[in-house]
Amino acid sequence: MQTAVINKVDVRHRRMVWSKFVPAWDAANIVMPLKTKNAHVTPSEMQRVQNNLINHCTAGPPSFHFQSNKQKQSTQWKKKMTTYTCAAYMRDTDDGRELRSYIKMQDDLHSPKYFREAADHSRMQPLDRPALWRAVEHCKKTSAIFVAVSLNNFGKTKAEGLRFLKHANVPFRIERSPSCNINNIDMAIDFAEDNINAVAARTKAALDKIQKQFGDGAAHVSHAGNLISKLGAPDPSIANARKSEIALKRTLMYFDMLYTYRQQGMSFQRIADELNSHGVPSPTSTKNNPKLWYASGVSNYYKRGLNAHKNKAKSNAEV
Repeated sequence: MQTAVINKVDVRHRRMVWSKFVPAWDAANIVMPLKTKNAHVTPSEMQRVQNNLINHCTAGPPSFHFQSNKQKQSTQWKKKMTTYTCAAYMRDTDDGRELRSYIKMQDDLHSPKYFREAADHSRMQPLDRPALWRAVEHCKKTSAIFVAVSLNNFGKTKAEGLRFLKHANVPFRIERSPSCNINNIDMAIDFAEDNINAVAARTKAALDKIQKQFGDGAAHVSHAGNLISKLGAPDPSIANARKSEIALKRTLMYFDMLYTYRQQGMSFQRIADELNSHGVPSPTSTKNNPKLWYASGVSNYYKRGLNAHKNKAKSNAEV
């Protein structure tokens, strides 16, 4: 490597040049143009200048590297949330707004398919409900999640609902039982059954206490203030008489209208069609479950009404 020297100048104004005595500059690989050696510079002066260079320039030339304060972004992309379709089950008498609101609040549930059980089927056992099984089959076919508001929507008790979900073997979410899932369902069933047994034990203890009061000749006063002197179902003859009284009252309420139609020569089927066209509810209709008239029902109420009037006339004649 070429070595540069400096002219004989004052140390305060000299220029820094390349020197083999500065290792840090060698690392920088800087080459300065060669200058002609001055014949008037003595070796002692050269040594003195070189020593001053070493003392003042030991660090070498500064290196300027661009540095940014911006942090390096991670190369790992955020994982996309996994979403599921769902099969939403409800009974015909349930309010669907609560279930829809619950599904909308869940970020990983979308595209719900609703399965509504008819009122006549809602009183069946879970294994016998057609809409419930259609929801389960939809979950198995499309890997959807079974969603309901409460375990009592498809079981008389929580234990019965949990046993059905275990038998169905599909992932599920219950709004009012958020801690239950397919992984801890066995433990949830145990807790539910223990709760049933605890309630049964408390009930039995209370009944035994009341029976003991009866044995001591004392009556029991309920929380509502009623005086109870006997446990068990009422006399069936009294209950049957009450049912007969209600049925007779209901029959007489429709008999006059049916009798008028029969006097006009109308058949039972035509009377049923006439009542349905005018929107007259059948005796077994309810507010949430209206039912139609049929010829057999018209015939039964008409004949019961005739028999009731005959019996009433006969009893009046005997008196």
